[in-house]
Amino acid sequence: MSGEAKRYKILEIDPYLEPFAGDIGLRMQNYRETKKRILGKGRKLSGFANGHLYFGFHAAKDGWVYREWAPGAEGVSLFGDFNDWNRESHPLTPLGDGIWEIKVRGEGRLPHESRVKIEIYAGGGRFDRIPPYCRRVVQEEDKSFNGQVWAPGKAFRWTDKNFSPERELFIYESHVGMAGWQGRVASFDEYTETVLPRVQKLGYNTIQLMAVMEHPYYGSFGYQVTNFFAVSSWFGTPEDFKLSWQSCAPSPMSRHGEVPFRSSEARLTRSIARSSHSRSGRYSAQPLNLNSAL
Repeated sequence: MSGEAKRYKILEIDPYLEPFAGDIGLRMQNYRETKKRILGKGRKLSGFANGHLYFGFHAAKDGWVYREWAPGAEGVSLFGDFNDWNRESHPLTPLGDGIWEIKVRGEGRLPHESRVKIEIYAGGGRFDRIPPYCRRVVQEEDKSFNGQVWAPGKAFRWTDKNFSPERELFIYESHVGMAGWQGRVASFDEYTETVLPRVQKLGYNTIQLMAVMEHPYYGSFGYQVTNFFAVSSWFGTPEDFKLSWQSCAPSPMSRHGEVPFRSSEARLTRSIARSSHSRSGRYSAQPLNLNSAL
């Protein structure tokens, strides 16, 4: 059914959108075509959305497995400080359907905080790229960026398993980098110390945290995302983020009956936290069902 012929329910919910019915129809047509292209061969949308569980760096018994999706590439290589930045020594093997893979064998071969990049060969050219599914990205002194293997030896210990969100939301929007007054980018630790107590005292029970995902230009306020699965290195490490995140809920030892509150960002924050071996925002209210609205 064409976009022009279908009457979308969202036009009944919000009549002010009526003048844009044609544009909504075109967008929905593009959505259906894109979904069909992505979900060929019987795939499910959930599998595509959970690509970080398959792609990127994953620890194995004898080292690491790294996979990348690059359907237009003629060759892909992994390089970094683990191989003295040799672009030739670690080529990926094509598995079909645009998937590339390499197994880096040897315990300690890719240690925690290893700097990495990939080189893609396509159309007669070679391009350096940061692995899209990298869980941490860092900026060097020369202003360039590198991916980083994030695998701390000690797993983060969560203590808020019994957290229960409120059904009615009182949302406080905030930005970690603006948590200080010193004229510089503040950290997750500073945000925990200065902003969280104030928010709780004001009676809010939900935090909408901005600029969580990696973005190279700080002035973009986090809108120019470059790595959806990496916590922004502007504010600290993934472990710093987890600690700040956990601090949003009162500890089981609390004696003052504080209203529990929890940070949340756009839905992609859920992927960030999970890809960092942590948990992410829980939503007190049910998200809008786009299928029923459209």
